Amino acid sequence: MSLLYSLLAACLWGAGQIFIKIGVEDISPVYTNILSAFVMLVITIPFALLTGVHFNLVLSTYLFALMVATLSISYYYVIRLGQISLTGTIIATYPIITVLLSFLFLHENPSTFQKFSIILTIAGTIIIALPEKMNSLRKIKLGNWFWWGLFGSGDYGVSFFLNKVIIDKSDT
Repeated sequence: MSLLYSLLAACLWGAGQIFIKIGVEDISPVYTNILSAFVMLVITIPFALLTGVHFNLVLSTYLFALMVATLSISYYYVIRLGQISLTGTIIATYPIITVLLSFLFLHENPSTFQKFSIILTIAGTIIIALPEKMNSLRKIKLGNWFWWGLFGSGDYGVSFFLNKVIIDKSDT
């Protein structure tokens, strides 16, 4: 069942990036971040109150939550910079960063299957991001979109790693 939910989340994530790209062409990324933060508060505050808030943990997790929010700000800026099929694909490699950080700092060792999946993700990203003329590899010019996409991927990877640290610090 978790595979079904994961595939559904991937489809919704992909569709969401299209809508975000359309939205940031007319609206500033600053406004988009403010709107996103407001929507998150409207959703998470009632959820937290229903599931039980442990106010004694707020101070110990606040710094991590602030870092997660700060890192997530770059997403809307990166999406705005290039074709969504390219920047979105590069950003979508963030789980590789998350796995690497969780291996280094949380000592979570990925399985052989997960390592193979990481290799497939890297290969798929390279194939999607390369220009149509693959026979002229020497002439490939990685534009700004690529470097900003990598930056966004790093931001999101660190952000999800820090989310895990926050979850581990909480007792829920």
